[in-house]
Amino acid sequence: MRSGYRRLLRVLREPTSMAALTPAEWTSVVAVARHAGLLARLGELARRDGVFDRIPESPAHHLEAARAIAEKHRRDIRWEVVHVARSLAPLPGPAVLLKGASYVASGVSAHLGRLFGDIDIIVPRAQLDEAEHLLMLGGWFCDKQSAYDIRYYRQWTHQLPPMRHPVRESVIDLHHALRPPIAPGKVDTSDLFREARPTELGLYIPSPMDMIIHSATHLFCAMDFRNGLRDLSDIDLLLREFGTSDGWWRDLVDRSRRFGLVSPLAMAMLHARRMLGTPVPPAVLAGALEAAGRGEHRLLDRLISAALPPASVATSMAEAVARGLLFARGYLLDMPPPVLAAHLTHKLVSLVPRQRGSERPEPV
Repeated sequence: MRSGYRRLLRVLREPTSMAALTPAEWTSVVAVARHAGLLARLGELARRDGVFDRIPESPAHHLEAARAIAEKHRRDIRWEVVHVARSLAPLPGPAVLLKGASYVASGVSAHLGRLFGDIDIIVPRAQLDEAEHLLMLGGWFCDKQSAYDIRYYRQWTHQLPPMRHPVRESVIDLHHALRPPIAPGKVDTSDLFREARPTELGLYIPSPMDMIIHSATHLFCAMDFRNGLRDLSDIDLLLREFGTSDGWWRDLVDRSRRFGLVSPLAMAMLHARRMLGTPVPPAVLAGALEAAGRGEHRLLDRLISAALPPASVATSMAEAVARGLLFARGYLLDMPPPVLAAHLTHKLVSLVPRQRGSERPEPV
């Protein structure tokens, strides 16, 4: 698995190198790529770069099967976005797709071979209640959760509890901000809505820079890195597609500073360049790291590098510790210490078994 992971990084950096892999090497690459959610992407990159016909028959079958699944995901997302757009049509402001759904709606390279779990949408905070009401009229409802979990989402996070459609089983994460309102620092999303543009599917998509900044923020402020390599590959493809001049790169960093999100962007550029060979200009990367006030954060960088491999690869105790520390870091980034202490106390108390007959419904 270790060798398969190293080979996977190599072919993500240079897709044409897939033509030189032996059948034995393909065995480990296919296994790791499947766990990372990147198997279909390998097939798409091989087709894009003209080397698919030089891949041995057995791994080619795996890539084609994964491609068929990814294509179904893409069709399903497009169809679901049309339904969402119809439900949110009365909303006065733009409903903007984020992450995977925005890749599909815009047709950017990051949609290649992409797998999806849910649809992320952001609306202006003032229109959140109306958007929720319209989605409920369209058939989406909050998944079953405790009253505490509902309060947790509504008071302390940047999104509502996930909403699921009972027939089509689609899940919507409805956001009103890019970061939790109680997190340190204020993120102003007015520019995101101002520069969002409509799509043929009826909803809006962010500008390419905002798409990248949000993807970097989602990954590098996260608690869970299980899809970390897939998300880093998304960022790599977006940066390669749009980073065509030094001026664009500098504008990207400047825009992230206006959002107050230069730190996750700097980390995204650093790790994309280091692991996937993303052509980030060295001077731009140095400037972003300086603007983020990071300097040499070697411990954090090592933790992230250990957490990005899929679970089938990251099996050592050190890697498990890295994931645990990053999980704790994600909480600390989202909540001030007093709120975090109260939240963790509730969670610990909830683990204590109650005596039979003592259960009472928790008031909403």
